[in-house]
Amino acid sequence: MKKYTKKYEAIVIGTSSGGISALLKILSTLPSDYSIPVIIVQHRNQDEKELLEYILRHHCKIKVKQADEKEKIQQSYIYTAPPAY
Repeated sequence: MKKYTKKYEAIVIGTSSGGISALLKILSTLPSDYSIPVIIVQHRNQDEKELLEYILRHHCKIKVKQADEKEKIQQSYIYTAPPAY
């Protein structure tokens, strides 16, 4: 039997506001050169501005940024949806 491999363009994770510990368990293991972009959508309050990004930056080796509207997704990044978006 022939073995097939599938190439993924992105990993998308959705969590509730209590999902930070699960995110850290998954994302903290990724190497800094992890090539598949990761997109995070998490329920969070508009007042939190960049709290999620701050926490992820301090626990992850891969670059973390809040996504800008219509931004081109790049390799080796974790993108987060803005609060209340």
